[in-house]
Amino acid sequence: MKRLLSELDLTDIIRCHITDCPCGRTHRVRLLQLAIGPGVVRQLPEHIMKLGMRRPLAFSDRNLTDLARRRVLDPSQPLYILSQAEPSASTASVAEVRAAARSHDGLIAIGSGTLNDIGKAVASELDLPFILVATAPSMDGFASATSSLTVDGIKTSVPTRPPDVILADTDIVRTAPLNLYLAGFGDMLAKITSLLDWRIAYLITGEYYCDEVAVLVRRAASAVLDASHEIPSRSENITRRLLEGLVLSGLAMGLAGVSRPASGTEHYISHFWDMRHASLGYAHDLHGLQCLVGTLETLKLMDAVRQLTPNRERALSAVATHDPDIWAKELHELLGPAARPLIELEMKEQKYHRGPHADRLERILACWPQILEVLDDLPDRERLGETLRACDAPLSVADLKVKEPRLRDVVRHTGDIRDKYIITRLLYDIGKLDAVLVRLYGDRQDASGE
Repeated sequence: MKRLLSELDLTDIIRCHITDCPCGRTHRVRLLQLAIGPGVVRQLPEHIMKLGMRRPLAFSDRNLTDLARRRVLDPSQPLYILSQAEPSASTASVAEVRAAARSHDGLIAIGSGTLNDIGKAVASELDLPFILVATAPSMDGFASATSSLTVDGIKTSVPTRPPDVILADTDIVRTAPLNLYLAGFGDMLAKITSLLDWRIAYLITGEYYCDEVAVLVRRAASAVLDASHEIPSRSENITRRLLEGLVLSGLAMGLAGVSRPASGTEHYISHFWDMRHASLGYAHDLHGLQCLVGTLETLKLMDAVRQLTPNRERALSAVATHDPDIWAKELHELLGPAARPLIELEMKEQKYHRGPHADRLERILACWPQILEVLDDLPDRERLGETLRACDAPLSVADLKVKEPRLRDVVRHTGDIRDKYIITRLLYDIGKLDAVLVRLYGDRQDASGE
């Protein structure tokens, strides 16, 4: 008897090939090996041999040099250290590692988010086998088929391929700083809102949606949330749950063929801060921490939608006042030179044009009860706040390194980053985006967004 995708555990998923999913698509995972647990780093020589690596390039950053040499590599094995003191996942870093890897027959990244994104990109470009030795449970890109790279100042999901082998030794991972645990927790918490964005987009635009994939991700997020009180102790249990959830989230994006299961409005808030950092030098923080706060802001927006009743005349009237010159000027103020690709995207997408808007509005009016039904799955914000306080997680922008004086405008423009339908686009389409933003953030911008 064939099993549904949602009935598989992680071990089965990394080897799955499902051709009869109710969504109509074939789901397949190409990750060769995954090992999570104490001491699994000792398997590294075996996997190097299995992948036919004779002269692999092992690389890491300055912060992990001692760990890599003392706990991961053979003493005689060389280690390439990226030149930047704090490397970023950018085209420049990819070019640096690509140049270093030219005379090698494989890659071994010792790190997590940034090192993994760079490794996936270089392995894809040079067609090299790639092993990731994870050092922190900090993000959900371990097994995803994309690299999140900064390209010309824009945070971009670049198609790559997942590692051939992921080794997550919990003895090593448990030594990671607490803020990296909280970052991974934030990336898992983000699935609450990304899945709701995905379901709402399916109702309004008819884009592809797979409930089997959504169930997998929702279950993994719940497992992490249930054990989040163990984050301060970095227990074996929460470490394993985090790593498994983060790996599964990356696999879910590959299973669905889109980033929807793991990324929505909350991620675009984070992307905006990264872009403001890259383009204008504004402070930013760890991706997962930004996503955590972005999730809390997105939950406010979604809760606000539940209190609304769309009106056709009001929505059409509000959209008629849209001024593309004012919109472009505001984007330039927020992002500097990085605004141009977003403006060019709108020229192709035309989401602000009245014709496409009118079509979406009719669909919104027709399926409003179903949209509200989706939003019934919103978590209790008071209980969630208690959970976050128990693990000393950030609760607002004021708790991040980000000091954002224009949070209201950042949230307003989340719909401009990707060609995806998200909750701020829904608010725009019913003519209530500005009113909700003023109610949540006020007329005066401040650093906290509260």
